[in-house]
Amino acid sequence: ASARLALSSAAARAAREADLLARTAGGPPATTMETTDTGRLLTVSVPHLASMQGVDLDVEKTALVLKFPGGCKHGTLTLDLETPVKPNKVSAKFSKKAKVIKITLPSA
Repeated sequence: ASARLALSSAAARAAREADLLARTAGGPPATTMETTDTGRLLTVSVPHLASMQGVDLDVEKTALVLKFPGGCKHGTLTLDLETPVKPNKVSAKFSKKAKVIKITLPSA
């Protein structure tokens, strides 16, 4: 149990450091990519975002571009996807409380 706690603490510390860097330096936000049964789940940390208004998500089979509004410090996030996805099946959900965007990327 203590090893899991230490790992969780290290992961939490890394997430806080990435969040602080994103908030102070601007530029692309911190991301994590997880593999799911149906594809991948991309989580994007957006501490400066109040809503999805003005956010543009463009997904192609092997690339993703997430553009943030001009007043937001996050800029543009561009990712090359390792495995092809179904662009017409992609969904995104913004959590105002957690300040993250979760993007579901179903495998092609």
